[in-house]
Amino acid sequence: MNAKDAIRSSANLSTTVLKAYISDLDDADLMRRPGKGCNHLAWQLGHLIASEVQLLNCVAPGKGTELPPGFAETHS
Repeated sequence: MNAKDAIRSSANLSTTVLKAYISDLDDADLMRRPGKGCNHLAWQLGHLIASEVQLLNCVAPGKGTELPPGFAETHS
């Protein structure tokens, strides 16, 4: 296994875990706040997506996915 294969394998595992965690949640579940003053799961996932794109663009400019207008600001 080379470095690219290791990174690909890690990314695939992360995707599998995420899908398992959220597979039985509906939209209402994603918008439910776990506690007073806490962000709901939809915001948390959006924040992770925006952060990952920002980090990727720092390491490899222009390689991150283009997010919809206002997405990063909404999840910051």
